[in-house]
Amino acid sequence: MPIKQRVHSSLIHLEKLIDCPFGLALENAEKLFPLLESAEEGVRLPLRALRIPVPGALHHRVRTHFRRQIDSTEFGRPHEEFAFDWVVKSSILPDFEGVIRFRIAYPKTRIILHGQYSPPFGWFGQIFDRAIGHHIATATADDLLKRFANVLEKHWSDRQGQTDEQPGES
Repeated sequence: MPIKQRVHSSLIHLEKLIDCPFGLALENAEKLFPLLESAEEGVRLPLRALRIPVPGALHHRVRTHFRRQIDSTEFGRPHEEFAFDWVVKSSILPDFEGVIRFRIAYPKTRIILHGQYSPPFGWFGQIFDRAIGHHIATATADDLLKRFANVLEKHWSDRQGQTDEQPGES
């Protein structure tokens, strides 16, 4: 389902090709999302996005929610997507809502993250967003997508390793 853009919101659209078959990526995503919801994982705002030479990363805990729904962005065979949002219990950081879609790119899978947030603080927040905030938000979403992709690829790699073992090998 397409995201309805809010007034004064910023959009983020990222794609990543992962080394994992489509069916397995979708299956593992269904298992992973509930774990993310219950763990209240911190989402990292990489300081490299700010171009500040400080080691480590600034992070803030968020509450995530995922729900499976029908993706109506393409004609033909209906696809499923995972709508998600993260809620930041902070007045200076925006909440985010979006979708994660999976597309067949045989023998790999394309993961698409599309979403939006509304910068806080009215016109000042919009100016900050244009100057640097959107860059930080995009780097954060990219970091989330990369970590998610790494987990899916590791599941595939582990599964391949199990099937490659010959009987009698340890």
